[in-house]
Amino acid sequence: MATGDALSADRVNIWFGPKSTDGADLAENAKEFQSYISNFDESGGEKDTESVPVFSDTGIHGNITRIKPRSQKEISFDIVMRFGDQVLDFTKIENGDLITADGSGPAFKVGMIAIQVFDGDGNFYWKAFNDVSAINFDTEFSAEEEWKGTFTFKLSPSDADGNVNIKASTDLSKSITDATGGLTW
Repeated sequence: MATGDALSADRVNIWFGPKSTDGADLAENAKEFQSYISNFDESGGEKDTESVPVFSDTGIHGNITRIKPRSQKEISFDIVMRFGDQVLDFTKIENGDLITADGSGPAFKVGMIAIQVFDGDGNFYWKAFNDVSAINFDTEFSAEEEWKGTFTFKLSPSDADGNVNIKASTDLSKSITDATGGLTW
């Protein structure tokens, strides 16, 4: 594959980690879930304005444009339930409990999600969401299908101080784990 090719699902890493985890620390302090996830969807974050009529002492009425706060983003993951220890983590994450990191890092509450796709030839695209909150884990099971679920997280596009909670690749030659050009908060 090369620059210009479509992003493909055959080389995707998805990490759930503690809040504000830098990319260089993902292997030690986060947990990968890609073999349990079949789909993800990102929505929300709209920026809306409203026109408010105001009184006028000149007889010509005007309007003030009021900028409303940006709405929250929502990230949903379709989960395929598989036998293994990680399937037990989904209920823990939903309930705000601690899960164990893949590396030697401490157990943590999920507060950051990072997704990276790469082509195997040195091209990377990644996106990370900080200060996420697990809001729902719906499951469904029928006789003709596998047990599956949808895991939903919410986050604000920025915090109260204006610091962004969503970051994406700025250099396609840098992995999310690259300490010199990857993810830093």
